[in-house]
Amino acid sequence: MQALEFVKNRQTKEPDPEAAKALVRFAYENGVICMTAGTYSNVLRLLMPLVITEGELNESLGVLETGLKLISASQ
Repeated sequence: MQALEFVKNRQTKEPDPEAAKALVRFAYENGVICMTAGTYSNVLRLLMPLVITEGELNESLGVLETGLKLISASQ
């Protein structure tokens, strides 16, 4: 399992649950299922299946990368 924590400011580490939810929504709409976690719901939790192929992994990470870029550009 891997996780990405979203914060509004790297110095204050204020949680950013809206960004995490936006990425989960984008990923789902593009065929990747992930979920939020954490006390503030600002953590993106990824749990890849043990039988995932390298191609599937690269495709899913590409979706997440695109989503991250879109979220970054809108903030």
